[in-house]
Formats: sequence, structure tokens, C-alpha cells
Amino acid sequence: MPWSWSHWRASAARRADTTSAYCAWAAAVWAWASGAAPRLATARMPAAARRKPCKIRAEKMRILMNEEQERKEVPSGKAQDTPGGIRHRLRSARAALGEHERRSGSAAIMAHLRAGLKAHAARAGVTGTSGAVRIAAFWPMPGEPDLRELLAEWAGHGIALALPRVERRDAPLVFLPWHPGSTLRTGAYGILEPDGTQYVRPDIVLVPTLGYTLSGGRVGYGGGYYDRTLGLWRRERHPHTTVGIAWRASRLDEDAYAFAPHDMPLDAVVDEEGWHYPAR
Repeated sequence: MPWSWSHWRASAARRADTTSAYCAWAAAVWAWASGAAPRLATARMPAAARRKPCKIRAEKMRILMNEEQERKEVPSGKAQDTPGGIRHRLRSARAALGEHERRSGSAAIMAHLRAGLKAHAARAGVTGTSGAVRIAAFWPMPGEPDLRELLAEWAGHGIALALPRVERRDAPLVFLPWHPGSTLRTGAYGILEPDGTQYVRPDIVLVPTLGYTLSGGRVGYGGGYYDRTLGLWRRERHPHTTVGIAWRASRLDEDAYAFAPHDMPLDAVVDEEGWHYPAR
């Protein structure tokens, strides 16, 4: 077909209509997932628009959809609640903490780590390379304990630190060195992650923990990243130890959650009250 201005205008109009349709669909799903417009749950994406990119990141959309599903799984208060119901209850308990409670709780957790992490590493038999251990921490999401003050303190003492990064969905995490002033980028979940290509394997892993039991069971956010990572290290016999970092309000009864075989237990948990070791 010979080229003409009329053909160009018609093609541009079709592209604009498709893009607008996609963004309208994406906005509808976003509103539904956030609870602002429940009737928009039936919105369908036009077939032509499915092939078009969108500025709304697919991973963030998936998180919103998962959280909406968790809200639908209303906790029953009975033993062996659904995973979504448990996570909903744990998120609600965390959200109920006031700003003062979070600041004082984070300070208490950091004090317990200062006092006990070295003894924990010795207890776990973790010595690191040439006697120097590397600690993996995490950049806090809203509502999580904030350990950044302690990380800066450790870095000032020459302790090697690392932060996790999501390279691919459904894959293990990778860890990269971190120190104050390191370049960070926004990752798949909106969390700041280290930039670069130098991967390391830490000896001590501080694991963000949404919920836990005193027997070492951990409830995460549902992505399975830490379970995949720690499972891989166990199979490859990489020596390491894990410390869950959690709020006291996140503690669960032993029969409250049915842990799956792939759920990796924690070696210890630290909350505002102190260190907790499973009786194994």
C-alpha cells in the first residue's frame, strides 16, 4: 500500500486509541486492587492493547493483586488459617504499631543485635573468610524494623555488609556489597537494591520476617525468594546462619500456620524482647 499522510494519521490514531485503552484498563485494575472501585474488577483489557507496554510495572500490579486476594481471605481465627489470611492478620498487626513504637522497637532490636550477634555467629559455627564474616541485611519496607543506623555503625567498624537484589522472578536472591554511599536502585518491589555486578555470599543473613513462631518457622511475603535462596545454599553446602528480624506483634502460635516443606526455618529470631532460639 503506498504511503500517504492519511495512512499515517490513521495509524497514529489507532496507536493512540490502543494505548489509551490499555492505560484505562490498567487504571481500572489499579483502582480495583486498592479497593477504590470494586465494580471495576470486571474490566477487561482490549485484545489489541494486550500487546502494548504500560508505565505501570507488572510486578507492582501483581503485588497489589496478591494483597487484594489476602484481604478477601478473611482470617477465621482458627488453627491452620489460610496463608493469605495469616498474612493479612500480620500486616494488620504491623500497621497498628505507632510511629513511636516502631522507632523504639527498631532501637531495641538493634541493641539486641549489637549485644548478641557475635555470640550467635560463634554458636552457629560461622567464621567467614579468613575469620571475617559478611552480614546480609535488608533495606526496610514501610512498617518493617529499620536497622540502617546499625548498618552504618557496622560499616564504620569495617564489617563487610551486603544487601539482596531480585534478579528474576521465581529465582533465588543475589547479594551485593553495600556501604554508606553505595549506589542503590529501585527494585521490582519498590525496594532500594544495590547496583553493580559484584555478587557475594554472606555468612550471616538478617531476614525480614512478617511472622514467626518460636520454633523458627517464618512467614514471609509470599514471593519465596528467601526460601529459594536459603534452600539453594543448603544444597550447595554454603555455611551460613539466619536471624529473622521481626516485631513482637508478629509472633504466631505454633499451630497457627501450616509450614510447607520448602519453607526454610530460621536459626534465631530477634524482636524487641530479645533473641529467641528454637528448641531443636
